[in-house]
Amino acid sequence: MRLTEARRLLRSGVTTEHIAERLGFSDERSFRRAFKSWCGSSPSDYRSGQEQFLHSLK
Repeated sequence: MRLTEARRLLRSGVTTEHIAERLGFSDERSFRRAFKSWCGSSPSDYRSGQEQFLHSLK
C-alpha cells in the first residue's frame, strides 16, 4: 500500500520530503532507501522514467 501511494505521489510531482512525511517515514532518507529496496530504483529515477514514458506517448 505504501508503494502504491508513493508511486502515485511521485507521478503527481509531490516532493520526496512530503511523501516521506505523509507515508509515516522518520525522514526523507529513510523513504528513499525503502523505495529503492522496493523498486530497485531511486524515487528520482522512477519519476524520470515516468516522465520519459509520458513524453513517448505524445
